[in-house]
Amino acid sequence: MATEVCCSSGSPSNNSNSGSGSIVTDSGVRNYITGSGKGRGLVLIHDIFGLDIGQTRQFADDLAAKAEATVVMPDLFHGGEAWSLARFPPPDKTEFGNWLSTTANADKAAKAILDQTVPLLKQRIDPSAKLALLGFCWGAKPAMLLAAAAGSPFACAASAHPAFLTADLVRAVRMPIALLPASDDPDMQKLLEELRDQPFYSRCVHRRYDGVSHGFCAARGDRNDAKQMEKILDARDTLAKFFIDNA
Repeated sequence: MATEVCCSSGSPSNNSNSGSGSIVTDSGVRNYITGSGKGRGLVLIHDIFGLDIGQTRQFADDLAAKAEATVVMPDLFHGGEAWSLARFPPPDKTEFGNWLSTTANADKAAKAILDQTVPLLKQRIDPSAKLALLGFCWGAKPAMLLAAAAGSPFACAASAHPAFLTADLVRAVRMPIALLPASDDPDMQKLLEELRDQPFYSRCVHRRYDGVSHGFCAARGDRNDAKQMEKILDARDTLAKFFIDNA
């Protein structure tokens, strides 16, 4: 779901803000790490443009502070190139599809988070702290795969402007989730209804952001625009409350 929106909405850019966090290389993988909260750990899954986008890092910084969390955003393309801003929208949909199934394979990303990111994050938080997930756009799919996995180490999962989600995938999740679509994203409330019979349904969150386009929390967000910034901060606050309540 939302593949078309992912490929057509907004104008992605990089404001070149390096963020207040730091890059830590672990087992050959670059990770953007921000925040010092010991109470909870958060894995942030970047969108197709990778972890070097200034707006994405700034959102991670803001969320870490608001949610009193330590945030780790790993490079889930593992040496492969993120999709170039200059080549967006993708001029060749076949090439883009091949890239999604190889460099940006969601199943491989989910496995990498379990094998590499979770151990790194656990080193930086209290042993009793809970873990949570947040995925932007493409990152929604690996986030929900992990939310559906048996024995998942995560307590909850969320996505801002989600893409590539299906009813079958959402139906399989085993924990509270939050979905924050933009005005041009598909109806995500229908997806949440797949969980109506689950005991955690009442803790799930849906909030639609009218007036901003898909990607507004990340590469397609203009932090110099006051109206967009109002929505970005509201999304940050909504996610922070969700994580505090559930992790």
